[in-house]
Amino acid sequence: MRRLLRLVLITVAAALLATDSLPARAQSFSDTQRGEIERIIKEYLVAHPEVLQEVIAEIEKRQSDAEAVKHRDGVKQYSQALFYSPRQVTIGNRQGDVTLVDRCCGMDGTWGMKKEFFQDSLKVAEPAARKVDALEPDVVSSDCPLAGLQLRQKTGRSSYHPVKILQSAYRGAPLRSNPEEKK
Repeated sequence: MRRLLRLVLITVAAALLATDSLPARAQSFSDTQRGEIERIIKEYLVAHPEVLQEVIAEIEKRQSDAEAVKHRDGVKQYSQALFYSPRQVTIGNRQGDVTLVDRCCGMDGTWGMKKEFFQDSLKVAEPAARKVDALEPDVVSSDCPLAGLQLRQKTGRSSYHPVKILQSAYRGAPLRSNPEEKK
């Protein structure tokens, strides 16, 4: 019964909201009738505010879906410029590859910088350092300056932030992580 009443009230509310497109029907209600309909809808919404939450959630979902379609269409429309730009940066060998070394460097924030934990942190970084050394990369990159510092201490290779690598490439001076930099 509540569900039926809810459906009826939502239908009436939708009909009232649609009165802009149907001015003749809106004018067929007297002021007293319109006031009574508004009172019923208000009482229902006050008694069942979850209806408003459902409506808001549906509106947000529709907006989000429309935004996603807009973004997909934009990427599709401009895909040539986005993905095949003649100014695309390639560092080193165009057929080269990137190897992700996803290992702990032993820093854990500043833990590895503390005197009492420093030697332990170097032990934790050992597997990552061995992997980097084995790859003999042209460039070592880390988005974490402390991880890069730890890798440099273990491998002797400088580590650069990815944005720094791109900046240097755009300037025509690619960076290198040479092992002879070892201290």
